Amino acid sequence: MRAFHLKILFSALFPCVCLAANIQEQWQSFYQRNWQTGSLIVTAEQFNLFSPKLLRADARYPNFARYTWEDIQFLYDVSKTCQTFSPVQTHLLAATEFELALCNSQPIDDTWFFTHDPIHPAGGSFLERYLSTKSKFTPSDNLLQYLTLYDPRHPLHKPLSTLSIEGRETLFNGYRAWMENDTLWLSAEQGWKAISSSTWRPIAHELNIKFTGPSCELRYSNLCISQQSNNLLLQRFIIVSISVILLFIFARGVYFKRQQNREKRFILQLLTHELRTPITSLGLTVEMLRDQFEHLTEETQQVVWRLVSDHQRLAQLTENSKVYLSTHSSHQLLEQSAYRGQSLPLTL
Repeated sequence: MRAFHLKILFSALFPCVCLAANIQEQWQSFYQRNWQTGSLIVTAEQFNLFSPKLLRADARYPNFARYTWEDIQFLYDVSKTCQTFSPVQTHLLAATEFELALCNSQPIDDTWFFTHDPIHPAGGSFLERYLSTKSKFTPSDNLLQYLTLYDPRHPLHKPLSTLSIEGRETLFNGYRAWMENDTLWLSAEQGWKAISSSTWRPIAHELNIKFTGPSCELRYSNLCISQQSNNLLLQRFIIVSISVILLFIFARGVYFKRQQNREKRFILQLLTHELRTPITSLGLTVEMLRDQFEHLTEETQQVVWRLVSDHQRLAQLTENSKVYLSTHSSHQLLEQSAYRGQSLPLTL
């Protein structure tokens, strides 16, 4: 019986497992087909030309894992007073030198940017801060790589300008897809691609998947992936069917368990009833032997004692069965009419 229930449960759950595997395969096929259609917006070789930390959003903010508020305040005071009032700590030497040069309107050659950390302790790149004070200065192409990606002069800023900061960070963090303004951005080892809706929508329709709806069968990045409504209705039907099957199995198990208990109690009631008559008769026999007890031989008296003991145990067993049946009578069993004999006490 248990094996039968397991077979029913497996047969009910198997379609859901297939649906889960199917949506994964559909998504992978969707990704591969779109990747093959689009052209690269930014290649991996282009990304490799720039420092990865200048491409990330946190390059615009102070690095408090390395610098403190006191360090930032110290550099601010240097930029305002053009002098230092205390010994400069080693990790602030380059930034202090830079701030003093800006404060005193001293030019900084390209070599300085090539040989120092590109990010200022207060956030942003040193080159961005320098260019903000030198409006007539035109940096060389080699120098532009020391800008952050969020500076309009950065070589990659224009091709990625339609992608939000959140989208860039998501793709930089290793996700392979991001949807924004109906444009599907894809990432791979070769670089990044931007797929228009006119390209990816027909593929999605052909694969019977969609990216909008109240629920998601698969969530990836900011994509809510699910199958078209016909499959969704099928899935809901399967879920309801599974619920009904499980409820049926549970109710069936409870029913059979109650039936078994009823049968056991009926048998116990029947046996208890059938035992009462011989036990009563045995009690009368014991009472008769009591009257002749003093005239019996010693060996016969020992036999009588054993008979008395057995009678008492049988009477107690019958009484206990009667008590059990009376305390478990939430459902009426078949009633048995029987004469309830009273075993007489034996006083020796």
